[in-house]
Amino acid sequence: MSSSRRERTRSRILDAGNRLLLEGGYHRVGLEMVARAAGVTRQTVYDQFGSKAGLLGAMIARSEELAGLPLHLQKVMSQTDGLSMLRAMLDAVVAVEPLVYPYSRLVYAARLDDPVAADMWNARMTSRRAGMGIVFARLASDGRLRRGIGPEEAAEIAWALTSPHQYEFLVIERGWSVERYRAHLEETISARLLT
Repeated sequence: MSSSRRERTRSRILDAGNRLLLEGGYHRVGLEMVARAAGVTRQTVYDQFGSKAGLLGAMIARSEELAGLPLHLQKVMSQTDGLSMLRAMLDAVVAVEPLVYPYSRLVYAARLDDPVAADMWNARMTSRRAGMGIVFARLASDGRLRRGIGPEEAAEIAWALTSPHQYEFLVIERGWSVERYRAHLEETISARLLT
């Protein structure tokens, strides 16, 4: 199979997976259904993604790319001070979460029964905590952390406040605008953690 044909096949499978998994949920949709919707064999889906969790991981990676996550993270790292890093990180959260949240919800539900999905969820949360760790280490070196709070604790609190669950509770369930959510994050983090 040529690389362009392989990419078109991969894209069709991802599109079918998006449609079916987001509508039906992780546990109700099998790879046979995805294959049929994509017009390929189940073996082709396995060859491309290895498993349903592998397909979901590729769906998440594509959604993050489309949401501009790599560019947002570059912007965070290019800042010259901790407060600017934090603001850029919060901008990244509110820009990316609306597009990635449906997939986060799928992985979170699947992690209870699927060890690969559990590993994926844990890796994503570890990565998010590590990103906050970099920001709060810089805030600490800038002397911006509230007395008695170390950078690790501050990063954990900010990580929890910016979790997909908080987005779900406030934006999805309570109907907050993304702008209100963004302002809430900065106000809460600043009041609790910064000087």
